[in-house]
Amino acid sequence: MQGSLSFSLTELWKVNWRTSYDVLEGSFNDHVVQLTRDLHRWEAQFNFRKTATGNWSFRFEVALTDQDDLHFDYSQRSYQDRSGARRY
Repeated sequence: MQGSLSFSLTELWKVNWRTSYDVLEGSFNDHVVQLTRDLHRWEAQFNFRKTATGNWSFRFEVALTDQDDLHFDYSQRSYQDRSGARRY
């Protein structure tokens, strides 16, 4: 089962949230949150995702709305290696 919610927090802020739930397992699979901010001719986005395994990732990006090639982004993620240790 999946659900999503989108709304404008203010005139310049937008929020999107999506999640999925495994009815057979009785647990959530993942959560995705996206915040977007209009900065006149620029746009800033923050994305966060957490999976059922506990891994997560986030990404921050600022981009010129007229020219998508002009942007700055940063991302980080975790993952579980073969030994079960969490890495970043």
